[in-house]
Amino acid sequence: MHELKALLREYDRARAYTDDRGRTGEVRAESLGHALPPDPTSDRLSRVDGHLVLSTYA
Repeated sequence: MHELKALLREYDRARAYTDDRGRTGEVRAESLGHALPPDPTSDRLSRVDGHLVLSTYA
């Protein structure tokens, strides 16, 4: 049960970080008049829970 609680705390921290990143993009768009640049494109890149992830198996 202890491991589950630790995993849930880590998940909550990751979600908070992702939400903050989204708010940062919104503020930047309002303040600077443009949004964050688009994500780079590659067969090796994907998004997992809002995070850009590099796959070494592609």
